[in-house]
Amino acid sequence: DRPAPLLMDVTPLALGLETAGGYVQHLVNRNAPIPTEKTRVFSTARDDQTDVEVRICQGDSNLYKDNQALGAITLTGLRKARRGEIRIEVTFMIDASGILDVKATDLDTRHAQALRIALRGGIDQADVDQMRQRQERDLFPAQR
Repeated sequence: DRPAPLLMDVTPLALGLETAGGYVQHLVNRNAPIPTEKTRVFSTARDDQTDVEVRICQGDSNLYKDNQALGAITLTGLRKARRGEIRIEVTFMIDASGILDVKATDLDTRHAQALRIALRGGIDQADVDQMRQRQERDLFPAQR
């Protein structure tokens, strides 16, 4: 008499992009149902920065180097301004077939770049387990 369970696809790992200092800002969290779309606004990190490289990764670590790099978009032609004045909108869209579309847009000029990444089959279970163990070790070093 109970309703049938609801089955849905989820992302196995978080998806994010590199920020200043080699850190990661996750836009899509691990186990987020798909399809999904997430948008955040970022700003430039240096004065007079005329281009921004948006480096995309998959993994749960807060450090870019400890995640799997998936690709990058370079947004060029930004006007020269003090750091933080130029706003870049980044959108991650994952469709039901596991395709990640990433779009970076300069909010001043509306100039945009996009990248499409197939997420399925990109990382094996051993790599997923290794990343999770590394993250747990980093989060709870006293329990070693």
